[in-house]
Amino acid sequence: MLQDYFYFKDFALRNRDAALKINTDGVLLAAWADIENAISILDIGTAGGVIAFVLAYRYSDASILGIDICPHSILEAEYNRTINPQLATNVRFVHQSLQEHSLECGQTYDHIVCNPPFFDIDKSHTSVVSPKQKAKHSYTLSLDVLLKSCSILMAEDAKLSIVIDYRDDVSIDNYCSLYKFYITRKMLVSGTPSKEPNRLLLELSKTKPSNVAVSDLAIRDKNGNYSEDYITLTKDLYLNF
Repeated sequence: MLQDYFYFKDFALRNRDAALKINTDGVLLAAWADIENAISILDIGTAGGVIAFVLAYRYSDASILGIDICPHSILEAEYNRTINPQLATNVRFVHQSLQEHSLECGQTYDHIVCNPPFFDIDKSHTSVVSPKQKAKHSYTLSLDVLLKSCSILMAEDAKLSIVIDYRDDVSIDNYCSLYKFYITRKMLVSGTPSKEPNRLLLELSKTKPSNVAVSDLAIRDKNGNYSEDYITLTKDLYLNF
């Protein structure tokens, strides 16, 4: 059915079975990530593959692997390969956790991207939560585990691009210190110019930068329309821009 699909300008993705559906955070991260010189890219928690496909669309020279712990998500991502043959040669998917991948893959990546789960959940109830709840809750992939694993998987000059809850700003600084990462770019994202930020887009590196590039983005302007900054960042992707 048509409503099962999310339509970008030049490709479409089925958005039906993956535990985490296509959302603004993922598309924004994929549009913002600086992947120009990356040849090998890892997409952690790929769901239906939206970030992987956007990156493949933006940069055709990269080889992109998406991993996810949800088998239904990987099946949907694989289906999306079949309906996007122009992108499929650069993208592949594996049903695997980040922890397993960091121990078994035997390689490093030029760039890693991740839209990690934000929310806390009572671990005593994890046996009864749905795949969607697991995809959104941090017990499946904490910031600690994410940065620890990425420190193993990243080449020395690689970058890690993530989107996190704004409230995790202090936590990310602590984990960066623990695992020897440096923030090189930061974008504070809010719903409108009058609202406080609720998301952070971060680029991390193992190399200390001479300065950190900091910017702000309001998704909508004061009149409720999409802001010029948001349109500029995503105009090559969305149909209505």
